[in-house]
Amino acid sequence: VEVSTSNGDGEFHLDWGRAVPEAPARSFARIGEQVFETSAPLAVSLASSPEEWRSLDLTTLGTHEIDSVRVQDDEGELTLTRAGADWVRNDETISFTAVSDLLYSLVEARASGIGNPDDLESLDASRAQPDLEIWLSSSEQEETLIFGSLTGGRVGARSGDREAVLVLEAELLDEIRQKLAAVRASEPLGGESSTPEILETSGDKTQ
Repeated sequence: VEVSTSNGDGEFHLDWGRAVPEAPARSFARIGEQVFETSAPLAVSLASSPEEWRSLDLTTLGTHEIDSVRVQDDEGELTLTRAGADWVRNDETISFTAVSDLLYSLVEARASGIGNPDDLESLDASRAQPDLEIWLSSSEQEETLIFGSLTGGRVGARSGDREAVLVLEAELLDEIRQKLAAVRASEPLGGESSTPEILETSGDKTQ
């Protein structure tokens, strides 16, 4: 098995061998001169078609990694920036609750399948206006999520630099829009943070 990335970094060659006689659940493998045993289920994956290997996740980021969010849709542009336990919406501090719900819906989202190459054009921002664009940023990377209508009345998304079009259930996009509406409707904290105040005690007095 030859493994590489699109930019050529991290290439390596893997030789996959037969099962270990005394441990049939394990297999021999070799990378370079290093021979080892592994219980990785690679044989099961190799028995599947390459199309089945492709990730159906909308994003590779976890909720705790996301530091900022930018949204562009029919309602206009929205920016969210992490501020301690809370978030800053444009220039207002709001509770983390509504933002966490939005991030969770994005991170947990999975497509129902991979679309055809012909679907790519309808989600190409240079050729058609997407229904919704969301930029997620962490300290190390940024991902762009582009949502739009596919051929046949379906809903789809492109994620990051992937050329694949992810086919989504319409209910999933509706849920994301509802979470966005909740973020926009969230009341400002008025300068108060939802971070619990730490009390210092001195003798019988509490400060």
